[in-house]
Amino acid sequence: MNKIAIIPQPQKLEELGGCFILKEDATIAWNGNVAANQEAEFLAEYLRPATGFALPVVEGEGTITFSLPSQPEANDMGFFPEGYKLVAKDGKVAITGESAAALGRAIQTIRQLFPAEIYATTKQNVVWEFPEVVIEDKPQVQWRGMHLDVSRHFSPKDEIFRFIELLAQHKFSIFHWHLTDDQGWRIEIKKYPKLTEVGAWRKETLIGHDHSDRPHRFDGKPHGGFYTQEEIKEVVAFAARRHIIIIPEINTPGHAQAMIAAYPEFGMATLTTPEVRTRWHISHHVLNMEDATVEACKDIWREVFALFPSKYCHIGGDECPSNMWDDSKHTYELMIKRGITGDARNLQCWYTGELNKLFKEHGRRMIGWHEITHGDFNDTTAIPAWWWGGYDYVKLLERGFNIIQCSNQYLYFDYAQCEPIAEEPLAINNDPNGRAYTTEHVYSFDLYPSFLNEKQKSQILGCQAQLWREYIPTFKHLEYMAFPRATAFSEVLWTEKPRRNYRCFLKRLKAQRARFDVQGVNACDRP
Repeated sequence: MNKIAIIPQPQKLEELGGCFILKEDATIAWNGNVAANQEAEFLAEYLRPATGFALPVVEGEGTITFSLPSQPEANDMGFFPEGYKLVAKDGKVAITGESAAALGRAIQTIRQLFPAEIYATTKQNVVWEFPEVVIEDKPQVQWRGMHLDVSRHFSPKDEIFRFIELLAQHKFSIFHWHLTDDQGWRIEIKKYPKLTEVGAWRKETLIGHDHSDRPHRFDGKPHGGFYTQEEIKEVVAFAARRHIIIIPEINTPGHAQAMIAAYPEFGMATLTTPEVRTRWHISHHVLNMEDATVEACKDIWREVFALFPSKYCHIGGDECPSNMWDDSKHTYELMIKRGITGDARNLQCWYTGELNKLFKEHGRRMIGWHEITHGDFNDTTAIPAWWWGGYDYVKLLERGFNIIQCSNQYLYFDYAQCEPIAEEPLAINNDPNGRAYTTEHVYSFDLYPSFLNEKQKSQILGCQAQLWREYIPTFKHLEYMAFPRATAFSEVLWTEKPRRNYRCFLKRLKAQRARFDVQGVNACDRP
């Protein structure tokens, strides 16, 4: 019989000594709030291919029964309570959840209790058994996120489905979708069709690292793609069924070269129109902050709001060079007209404030990288704290900002993950002085540093890891970089620190690798 190997580790788990066996005549039932019906149907869909069983879904009591006393309202962040209790005893499994989302998390636990073959898409000759248990579980934090950059390298819809499914299996709750950047615009905007007609395609891509002191080589191959609004709706629905919230990111006023290539009038005046960027690093092209440009950005967000129901949306705002503004007499005249004092960077603060007004009008909350906090901008906006050690984010907490932990010293999965890194696939840090961000290193991340007081800890909304894709061109490579680090990270997010143990995690990771193998996931085979 399978040993129990659940990731992330549940808060409480008791083995009862017996064995539950799922048989051909099994039923899946639901009672209480009708939302439990949807979760029962979902488990049946998960289990039917590998078992070959019919698994009818009925109201009342069955072999596996979902109970949902009531379906509460989401909190002001858009999350539902996720606590559940699972009892497998006397040939039955009973699951009670605080919400449909809680039942959804329990579904992933049930799948991990079964043999790894349960993840197969065709019928398997397996005894579908697992130890009788009592599990009481809930996450320590609700914002449990993974970021994915599709701007540098595009992933079609089916790959996004697969990525979200893998996140669901690890009980993540947030998918941060980085949809635009200098190297590609990936979301259809009806009012501005050139954003995808032009901005979604670059003529070629840099080979290797972007070194300023060496000649650049390019592959000579066009690269691009985008998601239609109908495809976006499909992805949002796919994620919602798995209780994952999608956070869209539209990055401006920097990282906007693809947007400017499509609509040069949105950029600063230059002798030539820039193309969609073919190199990495920071482009000096920025939006011009004219009234028409700012209104266009608002128009874009209005269409984005119609596609994504998430309470939070991400404006980017990082790495916006001000040199083109600094060198523009007209820009300073524009600042004076608007009553903006100080240097040109304060123009970005003004722009951030304009977007924030729009967000509030639409009942949304704004997220932006830490650069948006420059100057006097002060709001309860959430800041992904990525520049670990490069700035004092305690000061941001003191100013009233909420923080999403996403340290670039632990949680940037575009960094090589094994030593020696020179033997790893190309990554951002394949150099003699680089070091690997190993699975163990990720597992050691402290969500709540000891130097924070209780109030400051309460301002930490959660945590997420980043997958930037300058050097991750294919989905197989993406899976290699993500897993098993994302597996370790899921436990950092879900399980309270006193219950975490890396040696114990490695034992359970062996079972997870078997699940990966059944699904054909190209996970790194170390450690």
